[in-house]
Amino acid sequence: MRTEVFVPITDDVQAKDVTVDIRRSHLSVRVKDQLPLEGQLWKDIRADESGWLIDKEANQRCIIVTLIKRDAGRL
Repeated sequence: MRTEVFVPITDDVQAKDVTVDIRRSHLSVRVKDQLPLEGQLWKDIRADESGWLIDKEANQRCIIVTLIKRDAGRL
């Protein structure tokens, strides 16, 4: 199972302006000199299987971070 996090950005932001740090229990997104998202995750994720990209969602340019849940499929 996965969860997606959307961080809106302006049209002038390029991938080189973005730093995303995905860890087992922590996520941070830095855009240029700003930190619009940073904090502990509620549950652990599979950081090595998670990732990010820049795309449009509902006509808004965004950084889309995909987090893969650690215990997906277990009851």
